[in-house]
Amino acid sequence: MNENAKNTAWANQYPEFNHSEFIGWSSHPVEKPFAVVEIRSSLEHERVQKRFEVTERLLSGMRPAPIVIVPQGDTLLQQLAWSFALGDFVSIYLGILNGVNPTPVELVEKLKAELAK
Repeated sequence: MNENAKNTAWANQYPEFNHSEFIGWSSHPVEKPFAVVEIRSSLEHERVQKRFEVTERLLSGMRPAPIVIVPQGDTLLQQLAWSFALGDFVSIYLGILNGVNPTPVELVEKLKAELAK
């Protein structure tokens, strides 16, 4: 999302999310300029699956309701490949919706040039 769509995006994972970012969501109104996307694999440990459920209940009304993505596939490798492909297509499509070319990374090129001096 950052590179292709030129949108700010970040990621976290359980259980770390429940120690840091979790609290940040609780301090401001739900009308935040963000979307929350959760990737919930059927292969996750049952304790991690429970964290998703409990976290959603506790943060209800404090953040936008999550868009839940369930990767397809029976193995970890299949689910990873499916998720990577979906993420790439979504980021490129979001770039198109934003009216930007997903390919160039001009700011990165400027940074590299400055660091090379």
